[in-house]
Amino acid sequence: MHKTSPILVAEDNDDDFSLFRRAVRAGGVENPVLRFRDGSEMVEFISKLNPRETRQTEPWLAFIDIGMPIMNGFDVLQWLQNEGSKLNLLPVILTGSSSSEDMKRAFALGAYEYLVKPIAPAVFAALAIRPITQKVSAA
Repeated sequence: MHKTSPILVAEDNDDDFSLFRRAVRAGGVENPVLRFRDGSEMVEFISKLNPRETRQTEPWLAFIDIGMPIMNGFDVLQWLQNEGSKLNLLPVILTGSSSSEDMKRAFALGAYEYLVKPIAPAVFAALAIRPITQKVSAA
């Protein structure tokens, strides 16, 4: 991932977001991190992006918590599947749920990865340096 490509994070829990930020830094990832407190804020931001500009950059990563108010992670994935596909965006589910049903649903809706919180810094380092076609977690 290019160092200027932002990492989008939809996370309503302040403590979880703090842990996320620390893990990103500890993993050596220097990309800017943009936080959204629910899925609707992320969707609003993505809706305003210029697809032509984002397609010309490296893929953006979007970490999306499943359990959020207003618009949950599954709702965001559904929206991305319908509306956001013109962007160079890789949705990654960030969740406390290790439910295989949640995992299957996330992948069916287009999730690129499914990570259970807390996330180790090494995972962020791997996301930052691996070829974008390789997954970090087992599907």
